[in-house]
Amino acid sequence: ETYNVKVLFAASSGAYLSDVNVTLEDSTGKVVAEEVTEGPYLFAQLPAGSYHLKATAEGISKEIAIKAPGAGTRNYSLRFQVKE
Repeated sequence: ETYNVKVLFAASSGAYLSDVNVTLEDSTGKVVAEEVTEGPYLFAQLPAGSYHLKATAEGISKEIAIKAPGAGTRNYSLRFQVKE
C-alpha cells in the first residue's frame, strides 16, 4: 500500500493508543474520511493539499492541520493525556 500521510497516536507517556476516532476534512470542510484506528497508526493516501484532522481517544479530542504531500510521506504524531 502506498500512503502519503502517517499519524501516530500515543498517550503522553508514549504508550501506543488504538480505537482512536478520526475525522479528516479537506480545506472546504468536507469530510473525506472517518474511521476508528485498529492500532496506533493512521495511514492515508490523500490528494496533495491541506486537511484538518480531529482525533478522539478515550473522550479526549485533539485537532491539527496536516498537509498531504504530492510525493513522499508526511509523518505526524498526537499525544493524549489519557488515564493508563
